[in-house]
Amino acid sequence: LRRGFAKKKKEEPIQTIGRPMKLIFDEKDRCLVFKHLNGENELKWMVRADFAFIAMNLFLFVSELTFPVFGGWNLASFTFGLGAGLAGALFLNVFSKRTIKEVRLFKAGDRIEVLFFNAFWRSLQFFT
Repeated sequence: LRRGFAKKKKEEPIQTIGRPMKLIFDEKDRCLVFKHLNGENELKWMVRADFAFIAMNLFLFVSELTFPVFGGWNLASFTFGLGAGLAGALFLNVFSKRTIKEVRLFKAGDRIEVLFFNAFWRSLQFFT
């Protein structure tokens, strides 16, 4: 008997094969196969935080440029911060276009509809 450790529980076998689910088709004869549940909200808050970071660094950059208090190194720091924020916006734009939002299967079974996220515009839709 080991002291200070919890007893090891018996591990239950992991179910690797799920039950077959009933396909429910909408009025356009498509069935929802996959949907990212909270992605729209997460992406919205990431974009807001990135633009708040950009706005803060832009304000500090302009204020240091008009009234230099700490010298040129502070201006270089705010410029780097502004560039980092813009690089973050570029990353969100590219990465969000590669993240799947929804996948729908057509009733015939020969095609699927893939809907991607897009951080700054409407969602992108492709048929394959």
